Amino acid sequence: MVFGVIQVKETAGRKSIDGYRMRIKLDGTIVTVMKAAGAVGAVKQELISPKSKEAVLAYNSEKIFFLKDSKLEQLTQ
Repeated sequence: MVFGVIQVKETAGRKSIDGYRMRIKLDGTIVTVMKAAGAVGAVKQELISPKSKEAVLAYNSEKIFFLKDSKLEQLTQ
């Protein structure tokens, strides 16, 4: 499953992007994480460890928001 979140901010006429794209197993295990950040037109992407505090925090906060912290197994039933 692919899970992603992108936040676009605009301040003083400049747009910037912060986001994550994650591959996740149905059991909730994070497999890979790609982080994107920077000004529009100059966004840099980097792979970060799926076990990093940053990746786990991003996944958990979005999971609670979008999935209401439900178990991923319920999505396959």
